[in-house]
Amino acid sequence: MPYQKTAKDKAWDKERQKLKSEINGLTVKCGQKEHTIQCQTGEIAILKNKIEKLEQAISYLTEGKATPEEILKKLDKNAELADMMQFLARGIQGMLY
Repeated sequence: MPYQKTAKDKAWDKERQKLKSEINGLTVKCGQKEHTIQCQTGEIAILKNKIEKLEQAISYLTEGKATPEEILKKLDKNAELADMMQFLARGIQGMLY
């Protein structure tokens, strides 16, 4: 004679299913948050780099090592390169997930 599940067993099975579903949902949310953190970390690195470049440009201008036009050209080129790197980084991250 096969085992007959009691009402208590059925209630526990239902609760277990509910908890498994909740765990799966939280796991997905955790993965999404990790992805968001990685993207923001990349953006922070880019912004830190821009700040360093601007500080360097201010230093060059203050010390008279370069003209404002030269600095602007250099900053534009750096911004262009940073945009390319950001695009590539996002593409790589998209391939990972």
